[in-house]
Amino acid sequence: MYGDSTLTRAAASIQNRRAINYAIANDHMQSEKLYKEALNTYREFYGSINDHADIAKVLSNLGLHYVKSGDYSKGNDYSMRALEMYKRVYGECSGHESIIRTMHELADGYRLQGNYTKAEEYFQTAVLQLRNHHAPLTDHRDIAEALSDLGHFYNQTKQYNQACDSLTEALGMCQRIYGTDGHHQDLANVLRDLGHHYSCRRDYETAIEYSHRALAMYREIYGEDGCHVDMCTALYNLGMNYDKIQRFEQAEKYSLKALVMLKTVFGDESNHINIAHAIKRLGCHYSHRSNFHKALEYFHSELNMYTSIHGKDGCTDDIGTALHNISVCYKHLGKYGNAQEYALQSLSMRRRIHGDNSNHIYIAHTLYSLAHIYAECGREDESAVLFKEALGMYNAVQPDHENVMVIENELNCTPQI
Repeated sequence: MYGDSTLTRAAASIQNRRAINYAIANDHMQSEKLYKEALNTYREFYGSINDHADIAKVLSNLGLHYVKSGDYSKGNDYSMRALEMYKRVYGECSGHESIIRTMHELADGYRLQGNYTKAEEYFQTAVLQLRNHHAPLTDHRDIAEALSDLGHFYNQTKQYNQACDSLTEALGMCQRIYGTDGHHQDLANVLRDLGHHYSCRRDYETAIEYSHRALAMYREIYGEDGCHVDMCTALYNLGMNYDKIQRFEQAEKYSLKALVMLKTVFGDESNHINIAHAIKRLGCHYSHRSNFHKALEYFHSELNMYTSIHGKDGCTDDIGTALHNISVCYKHLGKYGNAQEYALQSLSMRRRIHGDNSNHIYIAHTLYSLAHIYAECGREDESAVLFKEALGMYNAVQPDHENVMVIENELNCTPQI
């Protein structure tokens, strides 16, 4: 017998399922409360048995909850506890799906926190464990998916040669599994990821080619008039890449299609993170076209949706970016008071998330933007201080960033203080 018979495993399972439903509905307070209740119920039910997959599952869900809420340290702590428990339950190198999934969650948490060394370690370990687990088979969809995740990580950290190697290997593996003329979600997903890779390398024509191939395959899978999140992602990527080559009509068409389809998937009145991202895409589109009034409408709509999702006191990178984008639009419109207000809010939030004394690319972007605002207002001394701080941060995290040269030119033209 496990623990108190009145505290059943079924009750804990229901609490966990309800927490997941609240998380999907973006009610983070209620989902956190129910996850913790489920964790306590499982622990009382299993009594002296400290390690169990059910307990690890809730720890993992709590890790995802905190990462989604922007509390990366707390999220990674729960994910690590889940991973260690799964290892004790299933074996250190078993390659069990729960271990691999949690490794990916932990890797993604470290990536978002800016700890790329740890993130890479867990992504690579997941690939290695899956290779060992499925040996002597060298081709398996799980290995291909892990390679694709590793490639996505390398894209985000600008290690493009490694990204290309991982994604090309994943594509070859999927083609051997499903056939070179096959139509499968795994194959379409790798084509999509390769499109993103070439976009990161600023080879937008090749990115568009892969994104169209992914979209065509998704339509083969889900139907010409199908409606699926994967199709939305391909449409979103096409809109973004057409913007980069200034084919604005195509960019607007695909970006609007992505938003309409996401509203069909999640509900027209739904507040969902993917819908908010599609709204941001349109804000960026109109900003690229210098239609800053229309861009502001979309960025404010995006920010309002994040407030509905995370609450008025929410603190996430998405919110920080929305505040930053609103500030930039106001700056272009010459509304420097509004621009400063939103830039300071963005800077404060980004420092709360990543640490007051940390070097992070998002903080550097906001410092750079705020410095320009002060320069436009004739506040040269304050502008120079912020430009120097931004320059130091860019040199620490991304010394080849295009803003570095701009700042150096600005400082050379600014009286020394």
